[in-house]
Amino acid sequence: MTSRPLDLAVARVRTVFAGMTSPTETGCGRCHLPGETALLRTPDVPVPPDVLSRYAAEVADHFDDLDASMRRLLPDLVELLVAGGVDGAYGGLNALGRTRWGRWPAEQREAVHGFFEAWFTQVLRTPPEESGGGTTCHDVLQSCVTSLSTVTPFLAIWAAEGYGGSADAHLLVCVERYIDDLIVDEWPLGWWADHGRDEPVAELRAWVHEQAPDRLRAVGADPALLLRVEVLGLPCDDRWPALEALDHPTCAGDG
Repeated sequence: MTSRPLDLAVARVRTVFAGMTSPTETGCGRCHLPGETALLRTPDVPVPPDVLSRYAAEVADHFDDLDASMRRLLPDLVELLVAGGVDGAYGGLNALGRTRWGRWPAEQREAVHGFFEAWFTQVLRTPPEESGGGTTCHDVLQSCVTSLSTVTPFLAIWAAEGYGGSADAHLLVCVERYIDDLIVDEWPLGWWADHGRDEPVAELRAWVHEQAPDRLRAVGADPALLLRVEVLGLPCDDRWPALEALDHPTCAGDG
């Protein structure tokens, strides 16, 4: 699953972060061998995928300089993400999500943001049957929101895609997966650095309620799913009773 825009985004990360190190890194001796920590102090040497995955999942206090370490790892990390080699859920990209990447120099911020936008755009334009191995829409969206701690730009990308195509086919799969969580205001996308906040859940729920119905109809969604999406516009306590009323309507003439 690749494209010229995605290839360019990966190349830009490689160029912008080339030669970077965490020069005084001592690392966590319990979690990483001395040779693995030495890679953080050494520029441009390829990092083995298993080492890279473990570093990507680390907590912030296992680094002397988390931001410098992640800048060192980003060139290899973005390629591993595209290949489906890192799970963004449940802490798989904890370390990148804990950086202060939003305070990095503009060129670095733009390269990071540009990569995740290009990656998500590419998965939306790839038919679901061609996705897999960590590159399904759900997996990629989890990785994107874990890394950037925001769902907003990815929902905007989704909304900009045309109706009835692969983006809507992905939406159908995702809404089927997310709907029960959204009905009870639970966050359905795994790890989130600020997962205790209400805002991300409310934003995703409102977006699905407003954007999904027409898109789901365009790909022949089950009417029962559309009814479940409709109740997302109700206050939380009213959603399940509304669904139960739809499942067990009062017979005409009762009362």
